Amino acid sequence: MAKRTVRPGCAGFLTAIAVVAIGAGVFFYSIYNKRNATTPTTSSASSSSTASTASTTSTANSETKAGGLLAVVNADNPLPSDFSPTLTTVASSNYLAATADEEIKKLDTRAAPQVEKMIKAAHDDGVDLFIVHGYKSVETDRTAFKNKVKQYRTKGYSASKASSRATEALGEPGTTEDETGLSVDMETETFYKQVGGLRQSFSQTDAYAWLVKNAPEYGFILRYPKSKVSVTGVEYEPYHWRYVGTDNARKIEQSGKCLEQYAKS
Repeated sequence: MAKRTVRPGCAGFLTAIAVVAIGAGVFFYSIYNKRNATTPTTSSASSSSTASTASTTSTANSETKAGGLLAVVNADNPLPSDFSPTLTTVASSNYLAATADEEIKKLDTRAAPQVEKMIKAAHDDGVDLFIVHGYKSVETDRTAFKNKVKQYRTKGYSASKASSRATEALGEPGTTEDETGLSVDMETETFYKQVGGLRQSFSQTDAYAWLVKNAPEYGFILRYPKSKVSVTGVEYEPYHWRYVGTDNARKIEQSGKCLEQYAKS
């Protein structure tokens, strides 16, 4: 059989075709790889974003539950019957000399060190700020509530009316912030002795102005602002301050909202 040969011109033509084919293959293979590499990255970013959102939502939800820094406690949001905060004793030097009850010298472990720092800062600035009331257990509130009902009963009120008036004055046991250990009532010793108790006129003092300016830096907010009575359902209390954490306190101050509004946002 005669040997088959390829002419030089034909060989060059075939070589050119082969080069083009190889180049096209490399091109399409590169595009395929890029598409496959991009898809998982996008999916991964999406998963990461979803996980981050879920984590943020979970944190927000836990903060608004009983014991959380943003928990709203009132008649519509009572504390669980088995609620028991983790407390620590605040140094007696932070309380008015007249405060003898050891129970109210306790606060939530998150709030205690911050209120001590805040009071020290106030004293350094020449403001004789002190705690009047701190934590009160539900048992203590029950006793106070019963005594208040008795007082109204001796004044001639019916049982239901006496209970209603006691609720207005103190709040029902299990529905007050004092039981969380996250709130404090504060005034200066001078003012407290002059007026004989906690008064709205505390808002006219330099100590109150100091708190408005500095309390958020220590994680505290004015819990019941004068402009938010219709929202909180509680009369203006310039002496009542609630610990919510530094970040939350700053954001609440900047937003102009009260705790009820901020916790829902």
